[in-house]
Amino acid sequence: MRERALILVASLLMAGCAAPVHGLAVTNDGQVASPWAEAEITESSDKNLRKVPRTSGEYFTYSSAETAAQTICHTMTPQRWSELLHGPVRREIYGSSTNLACLVTSNRMRIELATQDLDPSGWRSYIGTPSRDIQHAGRPGRVSTSMEAPFRADGYVTLVDDSSAANRNALTFRVTAGSLATMDRPSAFTDLVDDVLTGVIEPLAKPSSPMPAVTGELGLMGYVPTPPAPRGGVVDVPYPLSAQQLCTAAVAALGVDPATLTIAPHHDGQCRITNGADVAVSLWLRPNVNRAEFTETIAGRPVKPARDKLREVWLRDDVPASLWVNWFSGGDSTPFIEKLVPLLLAG
Repeated sequence: MRERALILVASLLMAGCAAPVHGLAVTNDGQVASPWAEAEITESSDKNLRKVPRTSGEYFTYSSAETAAQTICHTMTPQRWSELLHGPVRREIYGSSTNLACLVTSNRMRIELATQDLDPSGWRSYIGTPSRDIQHAGRPGRVSTSMEAPFRADGYVTLVDDSSAANRNALTFRVTAGSLATMDRPSAFTDLVDDVLTGVIEPLAKPSSPMPAVTGELGLMGYVPTPPAPRGGVVDVPYPLSAQQLCTAAVAALGVDPATLTIAPHHDGQCRITNGADVAVSLWLRPNVNRAEFTETIAGRPVKPARDKLREVWLRDDVPASLWVNWFSGGDSTPFIEKLVPLLLAG
C-alpha cells in the first residue's frame, strides 16, 4: 500500500548572540538577532500568494504543486507564523514548474514546504539516519534531527492512506527551515519543529470526501458531466475532479453528441476524448512558471508556439499554470481552443 506523505526537511542554522527568548537568541535591546542583514525582514509580507479553496485529506494530496504550495502557506496566519518564528515573516511561492514550494522566512529561520512525487520506498533514505517515529494530528511519520550547529531536522508525515491500487504516485511534501540564532537548549529546537508541524498538518490532515473511484487502468474513472469551476477555478480543483471538468468543457467545445464519444477522465487530471475516427484530443493542467515562452494568442489568452500537435494556453494571469491541449484530430487545434477557453473562464 502506498501512502501520500508530508516530507519534512527542517534545517535550522545557528550563530551566537545574546540572551535567548523561547530558546532562541535576541540582542541586548530585545530584538531578534539577524546575521542576514542584507535580507532583513522588517515587516511581514507575502510574495506570489493568492487565495485558493481550502482543501485537506485526499483532496489536498491531488492538488497541483502550485495550489498545494498556496494551501500550505495559508495553513497558518501571518501572525501565527510570526509567533513561531519570533518576528516578521515573508511567505512566498517559489521554485520551478515541477517543484513549486511554500517558503516562510524570518531574519533567522527558513521553512520550506514543497510537493513532489516520491515513492514511499525512498522515504527512509531521503531523510537520513538516525531517525525516529513521530505523530502529528494522528498522522505517522519520521524525523531525523542533528543537534550540532547547524541544527537540522529532516522527516516526513503521511497525510492519508492510499487505498487505490490503480492510483498514480503519491503526492509528497518537503519542509525545510533555517536559522542563524543560538538556542539555549536542545529541546527548544524540537519544540519549534513540533509547533510548525502541528500548525501545518492539523488542517491538511482533516478527512475529505473520497475521490471518484478508479474503474480502469492508468487511473481511469467513469465520466460524470461536471461544469467547470467559475472564472478559471479549474486550476485549483484536485486532479480527478479537474479531469471531469475538462472533459465536460471539451465535449461542449467539440460540439458533437457525447453518445458518439469515448470520454476518459483520469485520476492524474488528464482528459482523453475520441470517437475512434476523426476526433481525438487530450488535455490537462500543469504548473508552469515560464510565462515568457507564451508569445502567441488564442481566444485572448497567451499561447505557446505549437510543438507538433501540442499547444499550451496560459489560462489565468494570476496563476502559474498552463492548459495543455494535445490535438490528434484533423486540422488545426485553434478553433477548438477558441471555443474551449471561454467555457473554462466563464462565470
